[in-house]
Amino acid sequence: MKTIFRQLPLAVAAILTVSCAWDPIKHDIPAVQEDMVLTASSDAIVILEETMASQKITFEWTEARQMPDDYYLTYTAKLDVLGNNFGSKTAIVKEYEVGETSVSFTLAQINEWANERWEMPVNQEFFLEFRVIASWAGGSTFEMPEVKTVTVHVTPIKVIVFNADEVLVSGSVISDDANLVKCPENPKIFAWSGELKSGQLEMPVVYDGKTYYLAPKDDVKDFRDSTKFEILMLDEPFEWNIPATDNYRLVVNMDNATAAMYSSAHDLKPFMTGDWYAANKPENGQVKSFAVTNLWLRGESADWASGGKNLNLIVSPADPQILVYSGAKLKSGRTDFSTVSTYEAIKPDGTVFAGNVNNAYVFAPLKEISEPSGSDWNLGGLQEKTAYPLQGGSGAERGGYFKIPAGITFMIFNLREMTWQYEMR
Repeated sequence: MKTIFRQLPLAVAAILTVSCAWDPIKHDIPAVQEDMVLTASSDAIVILEETMASQKITFEWTEARQMPDDYYLTYTAKLDVLGNNFGSKTAIVKEYEVGETSVSFTLAQINEWANERWEMPVNQEFFLEFRVIASWAGGSTFEMPEVKTVTVHVTPIKVIVFNADEVLVSGSVISDDANLVKCPENPKIFAWSGELKSGQLEMPVVYDGKTYYLAPKDDVKDFRDSTKFEILMLDEPFEWNIPATDNYRLVVNMDNATAAMYSSAHDLKPFMTGDWYAANKPENGQVKSFAVTNLWLRGESADWASGGKNLNLIVSPADPQILVYSGAKLKSGRTDFSTVSTYEAIKPDGTVFAGNVNNAYVFAPLKEISEPSGSDWNLGGLQEKTAYPLQGGSGAERGGYFKIPAGITFMIFNLREMTWQYEMR
């Protein structure tokens, strides 16, 4: 018992020491009185193209707490997408004076900011976050601001998407998903060639972080060989029926919302020259038909070189008759395009005629749209991104020239449509 009484004064002293160090009643900060109430005219909005200019979302707030006259009250309103934390590059910010207690935004404004400022993915729903901060300046002491925030669910315009970061071949027809490649003539055209097994084909599209699925506009699931058809991009998978194991070519054009599928039996073929005579003279000998997969400059832009200038063209995976140049700047001058640099023609007597670009099969402009110049004709006044008609052959065609400007770095030869165009990129 003596031990107990001896320790008791120490315990009481300890309690007194603690109570002197921290008094909750004296030291806790009292709760700040907050009178402001913030509301939205709706907790969810749907943006429709036909009504977004007239429909609005309104945010209203009541006055913040009353303070002595030596305090000056202002309101700061901020609008952003939930998750952006009202960042300096994303928030819409405006100051308001006492007496101003509401602000409205048209749904057209919300739609524009969603696309341009907030860079929301197409068709993705999101939440708006609206905040009002009531703060005071002046006065003898700092006054804690009142902060109120509301959120509004937004369903954006349902955009018909026709763009892609990736287009895939998927489904039971292939063991591992494969990517269609972007075509050199147009990055919005995607193509793939390879073996598909009999079964169901899906074509997912990844765009702006979201996955869609290609489907025919007419909802026909059967395989249509070598037929171009209109397509849609859906949120749910669509399956085509592939009838047999075979090599197929798939082409998707996002520019005009079409697709085409080709079996090996009906696949697209390269341009064939047909049999031709060197310089169109039988005595020079005949050249057997061959596929055109590259071209050479012929004329002034190639310094009239007997071998021409190799363009090292790229064959489009969408169509072997589309050849693309993307390279160094070309010289100016009269120019046509040879199908070969050198070749051997077999003369009637069986001997060989050694040919070059100057007596080869070429592609040149049409005579009837060109300016005559003796026995030749020249097409000048050329414009970028304009498709000019071509003609091909080994005879009089070699007298026609495009008067190309200096600096061309990109050309498309569409031998299926027999057109040529250029750009200075």
